[in-house]
Amino acid sequence: VRAEEFRRRTDGAFDISVGPLTSLWRQSRRSGHLPRPDKLAAARAVVGPGALELHADSQAVRLPRAGSRLDPGGIGMGYAADCALDVLETHGIEAALIDASGDVVVSGPPPGARGWRIAVAPLELGGEAETLVLAHAAVTTSGDAYQAIEIDGTRYSHIVDPRTGLGVPGPAAVTVIAADATTADALATAASVLGPEAAPAVIAAYPDTSARFVWRTADGVRT
Repeated sequence: VRAEEFRRRTDGAFDISVGPLTSLWRQSRRSGHLPRPDKLAAARAVVGPGALELHADSQAVRLPRAGSRLDPGGIGMGYAADCALDVLETHGIEAALIDASGDVVVSGPPPGARGWRIAVAPLELGGEAETLVLAHAAVTTSGDAYQAIEIDGTRYSHIVDPRTGLGVPGPAAVTVIAADATTADALATAASVLGPEAAPAVIAAYPDTSARFVWRTADGVRT
């Protein structure tokens, strides 16, 4: 349900039905070649609006198109981190930090501190990290610093644009701070796809949410 909400509100920049495209792009990253046009067209045909049906009465999910596959990679870690924090809070733990593969969510601050100190990864390996101080919030960074691939002179991220079926061109990174890790995770993925021009309007529609974009142009790194 949350994934479908993000798909609608990001105009498809986040899409949990992107599984066929991520599988195809994973093959391209291994081979070093762009997907064949016919395979790309076939994968795109089973992704997007209508690829996922939710039946609330039976809590069921149906994929009506043959060849469809869900990929929760852009939201699953954040959701799991939120669930883990909920469990801790039910046991009376009021100050906690959960790190699920870089998706970080925190509750109250540690004793004697105003928040948890969290280092945000730089745009490129070896760069200087920036430190955030957070309480009752979540932060996620999406980018291509660790999983980029260059094909035909273009650098691509492992993050797939559901609209094209290809990796997002880079180098670029997006850090999103939100009230919960599910939101931070999904919006970081969507913002990576939308880029620094289109994404801020989407981010602004969510309360208590902010983002930082870092990307490289011919004139250098912009923030």
